[in-house]
Amino acid sequence: MSTQAADETDSTSDAAAGRATRPAPGAPRPPVPPRSRLADHLLTGVLAPLLTAGALWFFARGAAQTAHGRTGAADYPDGVWALTAAALLLAAVALSARWSTVGLSISGGLVLAAGVVAWAWPAGVEMVLDPAAGTVPSLRDGLELLLATGTAIVLGAVMSALAAGVHGARRAGRARERSEAALTPARGAGSPPRTAPVPPRSRAGAHTAAVIGGVLLPPLAVLVLYATTPILADAGVREAPGEAALQGLAALVLALVAGSVAVSSIGALVGGALWGLGLGSYLLLRGPDLPGLDALGLGESAGSVELATIGVLPVVGAVLVAGAVAAHEARRAGARHERAELAARPSRG
Repeated sequence: MSTQAADETDSTSDAAAGRATRPAPGAPRPPVPPRSRLADHLLTGVLAPLLTAGALWFFARGAAQTAHGRTGAADYPDGVWALTAAALLLAAVALSARWSTVGLSISGGLVLAAGVVAWAWPAGVEMVLDPAAGTVPSLRDGLELLLATGTAIVLGAVMSALAAGVHGARRAGRARERSEAALTPARGAGSPPRTAPVPPRSRAGAHTAAVIGGVLLPPLAVLVLYATTPILADAGVREAPGEAALQGLAALVLALVAGSVAVSSIGALVGGALWGLGLGSYLLLRGPDLPGLDALGLGESAGSVELATIGVLPVVGAVLVAGAVAAHEARRAGARHERAELAARPSRG
């Protein structure tokens, strides 16, 4: 009899505990912790290099067709379409950094490494590319052009710097959210209710500096690239080490603009749209002969390989613009992620 009473007591206490832990109707549900980003890392780590390989295929085909054009896109429409496809694919790779920078980091690192190896060991690159000469000669010529002129180094440096910048923007969004949460009174027992949100610290200075850099720095890199690309295409890095050094410096300047998305995405957005997509598309479609280039010592004879006619500017511009958008969204996503984590933590009474 006593055993039955004890069992009834235990079941009654269990039911009471269940009712105590079950939220009352209309009560707010506990916050849900943010989801893991492992799937984003894996997906971008696989897809981004594949998209980059496809983009380089289109880039090489387009560069091989447009390398000696002088009168605009009417002479090589297929090449322009190939360069457009390359720009779109690389822009998609840059946009993927909004979810995870793993794919962009891997892709940028591989492209940069290929460019450095091509300059350090030209004979080895020729051995790798020679088998493609009999099957797809335009692809072989285009890849050799992108590697010999340092275009791969410029593109890889910009992509790698964008990956670092977007990662920094995400962390900055989380840090900003933590600092604001620390200044906001907690809603606990005995704590005063929050009457007004804490105003965020102004980022006007970062935006202004980024815009100035995005407007002034890319033209310097463009002039250097415009002057050195034909020489490197004709003579190679071994015969023109000075031009190769200048090409690397120009890549560093563009990488600086790309990395500035960590503090503000406006600079890369303005620079990529103005000097990359704007000027680069104009030169590609119209032809590289512009008034004033001869006075600057940048006018080349007909038939030479020039920066404008292999589509470097619009492709890099598309990557910068897409990376700026990704950095802006990553900053906001980082703030939301941190906000969800803070809400999921138990409040300290």
